[in-house]
Amino acid sequence: MKSIEASINKKAGVYIKGSKRTKKDVEARMVFARLMKANAIGVTEISKYLGKSTSSIKYYIHMYDDVMRHDDYWSSMYEIHQVMIDGKGGNDLTLLLFIKDLQKKNKQLNLELKSIKKELRCTE
Repeated sequence: MKSIEASINKKAGVYIKGSKRTKKDVEARMVFARLMKANAIGVTEISKYLGKSTSSIKYYIHMYDDVMRHDDYWSSMYEIHQVMIDGKGGNDLTLLLFIKDLQKKNKQLNLELKSIKKELRCTE
C-alpha cells in the first residue's frame, strides 16, 4: 500500500493520509480506497491504513464507482496504478495479497480435510 500511496501522493500532489479535506485530497483517497478494494484489501484494513472510519472508506469507494470513474484525470490515475499493481505490486501490497491468497488456500484445505475426516468416520 505504501508504494501506491507514495505514487498517488507524488502524481496528484496530495497527502492521502493527511487530514486535509480539499477536493483533490478527498478524490485521491477515493482512488486509493477503490484500488485497494479492487485488489482484495478489506475496508477495515484500508480504514486502518488511512486512519479513516470504515464508513468513510465505503463512501469513498461508492463515490468513485458512481462519479469519479467518469472523470478522465482520476480514471487515468486509477488505471496507471492498477497497471503498477498488476505489473510489480508494491512491497507491502504484494505481501498482503500473497498472505490473503495463502489464507484462502488454507481455508479450502481445511474444508477438504474436514470432509475427508467425515468420510473416514462414515466408512468405519
